[in-house]
Amino acid sequence: MVKAYHAVGAAVAIVKDGRGIYSKGFGYRDLESKLPASDSTAFHIASMTKAFTGSLLGILESEQQLTLQDR
Repeated sequence: MVKAYHAVGAAVAIVKDGRGIYSKGFGYRDLESKLPASDSTAFHIASMTKAFTGSLLGILESEQQLTLQDR
């Protein structure tokens, strides 16, 4: 993915049943200094939280824990 999107680096974590089952950093957290990314590197994700929130609301509605008409 780093190569495909020409990204400098990325951190990936997979959680299943509340437990981390995989985490790894790829590429660099600082390209100029050649500092590698790790599984705990924090990257700015900008407006991606809006997509996460929308997805979560859809999941909760499908599990009948709320409706999108709720306030």
